[in-house]
Order: sequence, then C-alpha cells, then structure tokens
Amino acid sequence: MLLRALEFHARAAKSPEAPLKTVQEDRFVGLFVSCTRLLTTPGSTTVHAPFERLFCSYCIEAIRAVRHLQERDHNAVYAIYYEALAETVAVNLDSDLRASDITSDHELERRLLALRASLSKGESGATLRTSPADAFGALAEAIRKSSALWN
Repeated sequence: MLLRALEFHARAAKSPEAPLKTVQEDRFVGLFVSCTRLLTTPGSTTVHAPFERLFCSYCIEAIRAVRHLQERDHNAVYAIYYEALAETVAVNLDSDLRASDITSDHELERRLLALRASLSKGESGATLRTSPADAFGALAEAIRKSSALWN
C-alpha cells in the first residue's frame, strides 16, 4: 500500500487545491505496475520476456501519468512529449515499433499494449537491445523530458 501512495496519480490527487505544487516538489515520478500478471501467463509455467513486458508496462504507465498531468494543467506538458518516449522505445526495444511512425500518445499506447499482449502470449515480438538498467534509465530520462515540472 505504501508503494501505491508514492504513485504519481496518488501524489497528484493528494492536494486538490495545488496538485502541481506537490508534483513539482517531489523529486521523483512514481509509477506502479503490478508484477502478478507479469509472472503468470495462463497455460504456461515459464515466464516469457519478463523485462520486455515490464518495460512496455512502464512505458504505458508513463504515458498515463503524463496524460494525468496534462489534465491538471495543459501547459505543464510538452505537446509532443510522446516523441521522446517513442524514440526511447525504438532505441531500447528491438521490435517493429518505429518512432517515426508514431503520431500521437494514443497510438504509442495502443502499440505498446498490443506488443505487451503479444509478449505475454509467448510470441516473439521484441527483445531489449540494452541492459534493463540502461533501458529503464533511458525511460526515466524520457519521462523527465515530457514536462518542465519534472526537469
């Protein structure tokens, strides 16, 4: 429960009168992804592509967190923030997703959801090109670039 309290959505809702102040004062962007579905695949005893699935899940949650911030203050988010996220995915994940093909955050989210579903079925749709530490570090940097509040 403590981890959920640190999640961006909980932090942004903490003080309705000044949600952006709370978010700006935090020195982190908390994202939560349940690993229960990551570790269990119906009909299988093996865990297929755990880091790739986790990377996709955190990318999806990052998009949702940025959208939440955008709902609070449209000017707090850079209009083409999704381009940095798409580039991060394309650089770190060997898949058919090309950053130049992505034209909106909704399209990026849809493609990541489809990729994660494919990977959870045991299909080979992507592999990390870099170490998990480097991939997640790059994702953190892309999230920071989405808003001046997080820089």
